[in-house]
Amino acid sequence: MKAFNLEYRPSQIFGPQDLKSFYKSRILGQLRAELISDNVEKVSIPDTLKKSAIEPNFRRMQEQIHPWMMGGEYLPDLLTDEIELCRVVLKSTTMDVTSLRIRKQKRRYTYRVVDEYSNKFKISPKTSTRPITMREVIQIIDQCSIFDENDDELEFQGLVEPQIIHLKDYGYSKEKTLDFVTVESQFYPELHDYYEYQKSLWFDNLP
Repeated sequence: MKAFNLEYRPSQIFGPQDLKSFYKSRILGQLRAELISDNVEKVSIPDTLKKSAIEPNFRRMQEQIHPWMMGGEYLPDLLTDEIELCRVVLKSTTMDVTSLRIRKQKRRYTYRVVDEYSNKFKISPKTSTRPITMREVIQIIDQCSIFDENDDELEFQGLVEPQIIHLKDYGYSKEKTLDFVTVESQFYPELHDYYEYQKSLWFDNLP
């Protein structure tokens, strides 16, 4: 197996960040976050676009440009003292996003997973005294149980592997399958590459 530092733990999450990391971990919209983080130091961007969530009227305008502009914009708002640790992005019709978040409280950090469809997620760990390791982030992504809005548990667990299984079952090529789902993080530098490697293993080991 390719070597990854699974015990990596960010030394600082709520302290100073460069502008790219700041906006990427706080803006809900996937394409909006990419646009702003890539250009915030080059051009003047309206404050309206730099907000975590945008106004409904502006959101509807975005949707008319391309359905992918909806991606992430319907995630629940960030709570006070909460930012995004990582996200799973699907290249579906509306670019669906699932977000793992960390919240700083008095003496502990709390975690939750949210998506754009009111699903509920049972995760472990749910709290920690220090930011969790990359191994624990992977544990949450791969082992979370998912319940729909009626509290019915879905048959599959995890956020990435089920997508690989589903697309291969439907006859998608390896290239298209692996490109469909990605994992991003501003705090775990190896997380994206880990899943690029793991997705390929999952695909190759499926019947």
